[in-house]
Amino acid sequence: MIILNEIKIKYDHLDTLLEEKLQDIRFSNNVNVIIDLKEIYRKFFRPNMLTVEGSKKLIIEEISSDVINIISHYRNYFYKKGKYSSFYFLYSKEECEIFKKIYPEYKKSHYEKHFDSIEDADKIAILKKVTEVLEKIIPNIPNTIFINTSKYDEFVVAKFIVAKSNSNEINIVLSNDEVFTQLVDGHTFLLNIKGINTDLVDSSNAVANITKSKSKLSSNMIPFILAFGGTKHYSLNNFPGIALIKAVNIIEQLLKENSLSDNSFVEFPEFDKTQNTFILENYNELKLNYEIITGNKVLFSNTTDISTLFNKPKAPHSWNYFLELNSKIFTNFPLMLDMMLKGETAV
Repeated sequence: MIILNEIKIKYDHLDTLLEEKLQDIRFSNNVNVIIDLKEIYRKFFRPNMLTVEGSKKLIIEEISSDVINIISHYRNYFYKKGKYSSFYFLYSKEECEIFKKIYPEYKKSHYEKHFDSIEDADKIAILKKVTEVLEKIIPNIPNTIFINTSKYDEFVVAKFIVAKSNSNEINIVLSNDEVFTQLVDGHTFLLNIKGINTDLVDSSNAVANITKSKSKLSSNMIPFILAFGGTKHYSLNNFPGIALIKAVNIIEQLLKENSLSDNSFVEFPEFDKTQNTFILENYNELKLNYEIITGNKVLFSNTTDISTLFNKPKAPHSWNYFLELNSKIFTNFPLMLDMMLKGETAV
């Protein structure tokens, strides 16, 4: 499906973006690919995309095959570079109750558009069926897992994956969600999936990527920028007169006056030294936005329970199993099995 070609970035462009990282001797041969499925689905809601005509069964087969073949595309690429890859698909078909109870407006526009829209009811129904297919098949692919994030949210689970990964492993995040950009660090990078226009986002350019500015602030400052300037992804409106560029200016001033340091914070700072009246007047709202954006309160209160999402029985990944999938389910849009299992042992 043409829409999904944006996600399957051409290898020569991946070389331009990733070659330096993949050759860095600090990193091992392991690459973790974190796929924010909601951002892939979001592309189907563009105007004139996914016109539901003809056989819905065929449409479901095509989309399901194309999403699964994302694994084939990237696994084959990393294998050619001498790397072994693990894949994490993150998605939920329901609203995240743990967030909704604490922050009622959380992702309100996202849920209304992608879960409740009468206008897009056919698309929603099709993508729900696609998700059911993915949930059944993806766990059977070696070193690949599909995580239902309904309880803890996609970003919180992604943050958990990054936190538990070894510092010498490369993490690649596929997402256009600006909140996910705060994940980038010395071994975690984000591809803002836009086909030939895809950029590699690292800690040096993360702020510039989401604010379209020339700011040299590090990715540590992203939660503060979005707490001030808002994010439509999570239904957080900016404060009157405070857009992202203005938020950057405020934070640069806070750093200059030593009211803030360029570090990764767990708790929202007290800002005891600041003379900024805007912060003093809106402190509680800013703190709440920060808590939503970082997901720290949810993550650190539920780390043990989140870890159970990764409990996965040994996959029955025989060649015959996958051949049967192609012969019975993906007859029109086959899975690229040779690429999907590159470097893996089929029993």
